[in-house]
Amino acid sequence: MRWFKIEFILKLLMAFLFLAGVAVFSYPFVVDGINNVIDQYRIASYQKEIAADEKQQQKLAEMKQQNADSSKKSYVPGMGEVVDPFEAAVSNTIDPTREYFESHTIGAIYIPAINVSLPLFDETNEALLEKGATHLKGTSFPVGGNNTHAVITGHTGIPEKMLFTDLDKLNKEDKFYIDVLGERFAY
Repeated sequence: MRWFKIEFILKLLMAFLFLAGVAVFSYPFVVDGINNVIDQYRIASYQKEIAADEKQQQKLAEMKQQNADSSKKSYVPGMGEVVDPFEAAVSNTIDPTREYFESHTIGAIYIPAINVSLPLFDETNEALLEKGATHLKGTSFPVGGNNTHAVITGHTGIPEKMLFTDLDKLNKEDKFYIDVLGERFAY
């Protein structure tokens, strides 16, 4: 009878350890899936909002004008006129709200070859980098045009989200798409 209790406890312990191992192993996949659903919701919400926004063309014209103005100046990509872009950008946003993310969303980036679909934000800081791709200050906005060179930044290798982790799996022929204020650009 005593041997039966010990055998039962050992089987219970093995089952618990197995389930704990499965939970630890599946955590990154589950969290990535949840984050992808949230990203898709954020992109869909942005696209609905931009379709109803009457100021869309004005915002697009402002970005193009800013690109034209910055092409006449000498910027160091990533620096621009900011001493520390990360600290200054999030100094007042310790715990960013949904409105903060919405106010900085300018579009989305899609890379079909590696199943990437992320919101695109207008500036680079740690809070925005954790949620999607960002435009690097001091480079052109990704709205096309001559003499424009946009730099899109994003994290790789973080456990909570895939983001640009599989970027090294792209081939030269693979295309990606950027939607900015209702216009789609293919690269």
